[in-house]
Amino acid sequence: MAGETSATRIIPELQHLAVGDRIDDATGPFSFKVARLEEPRVLVFRATIHPVTGRPLDPADTDPDSRGYARAFLDFTWAFVLEPVGEGRARLLVRVRYRCQRSPWVWAMLHGYELVDAVFAPRMFAGLRARCEGQPIRA
Repeated sequence: MAGETSATRIIPELQHLAVGDRIDDATGPFSFKVARLEEPRVLVFRATIHPVTGRPLDPADTDPDSRGYARAFLDFTWAFVLEPVGEGRARLLVRVRYRCQRSPWVWAMLHGYELVDAVFAPRMFAGLRARCEGQPIRA
């Protein structure tokens, strides 16, 4: 959750994900759902949200909102895939995909999310690498 420190060790009771489980995003007001899980190699999160409020949405719902505006949406996935590269080693592949309503303001919000990811993703990957290598975690 936002503002919380990440775990510095594996917590056994948090190791049981299933497709459909909800994972809160640490940097925003929304959450992801586990869309695909192939343990121990593939984990895909998906969120379909209103680009400003972060409320969950169904992009097939085209009814206007209470002010008469067409429903805006941002649908995106984070895929994490481990590829073996040798004995006891793996490479982490990460892919982010976006689909959204075609309007200038939604595109502007999308680029705002990209800026947030540009700041937070390297920190997330550095922490993940440190945990995998048994190194101390820097705050």
